[in-house]
Amino acid sequence: MGLLLLIARLLLSVIFGVAGVTKAIDLAGSRRTVADFGVPEKLAAVLGAVLPFIEILVALALLPLGTAWVAAGGALALLLVFSIGIAVNLARGNSPDCHCFGQLHS
Repeated sequence: MGLLLLIARLLLSVIFGVAGVTKAIDLAGSRRTVADFGVPEKLAAVLGAVLPFIEILVALALLPLGTAWVAAGGALALLLVFSIGIAVNLARGNSPDCHCFGQLHS
């Protein structure tokens, strides 16, 4: 069981790390994407700039066992907010580009 949890933590860490770093490289694109999800421009500018670093922080915090549970909660919160944002936009007939991995892939 311990090995399975370690593999899950490493996999999530890589996913959040790549997502955060690629968004950090393209902060303008990250801000634009948050705005495309319907967030007001001023708030989108802040969230778009902060989100990549939150993802990187979650990725790093998933690695040590002592912070893994808190980081897992943070990862879950990020994924829930993203899922709600997607659902709301789809319900409104919008399909914004997720920009999940910056310019690497959307």
